[in-house]
Amino acid sequence: MMLLIRILCTILLLLSLNGCEDFIEKNISKKTVNILTPGDGYNSSDLTIDFWWDKLEGAEQYKLQIVQPSFLSIQKFILDTILSDNHFAVSLISGQYEWRIKAINNGSETEYSYRTFSIDSIISLSSQTVILTSPLNGLESKNTTVVFKWDAVISASNYRFRLIDSTSLNIIVDTLLTGNSISRILSESVYKWMVRAENATSSTLYSERILRIDLTPPSVSSLQSPIHGDTATNPVTLNWNPSISSVGDSLYIYSDTLLTTLIFHEYFTAITYEFTGTINQKYYWRLKSVDQAGNVSSFSSTESFYIRQ
Repeated sequence: MMLLIRILCTILLLLSLNGCEDFIEKNISKKTVNILTPGDGYNSSDLTIDFWWDKLEGAEQYKLQIVQPSFLSIQKFILDTILSDNHFAVSLISGQYEWRIKAINNGSETEYSYRTFSIDSIISLSSQTVILTSPLNGLESKNTTVVFKWDAVISASNYRFRLIDSTSLNIIVDTLLTGNSISRILSESVYKWMVRAENATSSTLYSERILRIDLTPPSVSSLQSPIHGDTATNPVTLNWNPSISSVGDSLYIYSDTLLTTLIFHEYFTAITYEFTGTINQKYYWRLKSVDQAGNVSSFSSTESFYIRQ
């Protein structure tokens, strides 16, 4: 009887030990994932990259990360994912990359395996747009030196810049540039400027804007009231009729007939101003007008008024 009991206990013990092995996770912490592709320093002309590695015994999942340009100097985190298979594909843009992979299970994980790769691919530009930044569309300026700027376009090798005199329809500039700016000295006229991006196989459509170089001063606004030494009480309402070519006026007020003592000067887009002066004092006022380009007119006529009590 005792022998039978011992045999039964031995059988139960063996069954228990064999059953536990099925539930004990393998320790993979001293193993590494064997990368197949892309290998270290791989350079691709394709935008879609296939990542492959050998399956590791004891691994349940794999952690894959991709950064640009490297893990020591991360500018952009491209991907961070958990995979159960040993293959993954992703489409990327041209640039320098580094990727790493490690295996994990419920009890342990390997160290990361690292590889670098790059993509150098010519992308079709036909669906892209050149973003013009300055000068603004429709700008009117009195500055004859103009710097034309636009945003760089990914995969563009150069830019075609055109400058057309809209009055004569003459092409002033038609040149190929590697940078995204150009400076020109212009004369008074209305211009259309255009930029397109190009590479060896394609180009964008032209992006264009209008620019006006205006060097002609505007006509001056005319004084309306008070004029001819009018007498008024505080506050005195100064009114003027704006010139057709002006967008604003600079108001000048003096306290002497020689116009040497300037007591007030301010720019207005309105055509009226409430002035409070000293009682029993005579004042003189005049204007200069400013146009959209920033050109300034000559002085208007000078008028006077007297403030009584």
